[in-house]
Amino acid sequence: RLYCSFTAVSWDAAGVYRAVPILFDVNDELAPARWTRLRYGNAIEKNWVFFEHAGHLMCVYSLQPYVILRVEPITGACIEVCSQKVGFDWRYGYMRGSTPPVLVGDEYHAFFHSSVKIRRRRDGMIVRCYFSGYYRFRNAYPFTILGYSREPILYTDEIGANGKAVIFPCGAVRDGDAWLVSYGRQDSECGIARIGDAQCMQSYTAF
Repeated sequence: RLYCSFTAVSWDAAGVYRAVPILFDVNDELAPARWTRLRYGNAIEKNWVFFEHAGHLMCVYSLQPYVILRVEPITGACIEVCSQKVGFDWRYGYMRGSTPPVLVGDEYHAFFHSSVKIRRRRDGMIVRCYFSGYYRFRNAYPFTILGYSREPILYTDEIGANGKAVIFPCGAVRDGDAWLVSYGRQDSECGIARIGDAQCMQSYTAF
């Protein structure tokens, strides 16, 4: 089945920021798309990435800790199926989901993002920069993380109108011995990068 997900953002009467994931079922051509608010976690929920396994809709809820959910599209219920602490050695901020995992053989492959404030070497300016890395996990319970890139694969230190340096991976498809990764840039542009397997493996660490 085909689903579309997005994050709905709002502010309540007290001015509190809230973000919740919404899932659209777009399979019935004769009826309007049905949307479901997914119910799990906190008032602010972002960066869920979905994949299919054994006929079920699944979700990488977080990477730190590593949590996988099974999602019930009709009710919006989310059931935790595994939770693990993974020894990531990533120095570029809190790791968050970006691209939906893609199954290749017996492994899922995906890209994540993070952000951290750094001081630029060329001018000493402190800027929040976004970084992206690569990871893979098993196509079987408990979906064990197999490895990840210790160093960034996509990043920029060019500041946008938002005052940040943003590169945000959104989706990935296989292209021979590489990945075509769509990304948002500076919250105002989009692009596609071709990332070869050799680039993914340059700082790859297996568990």
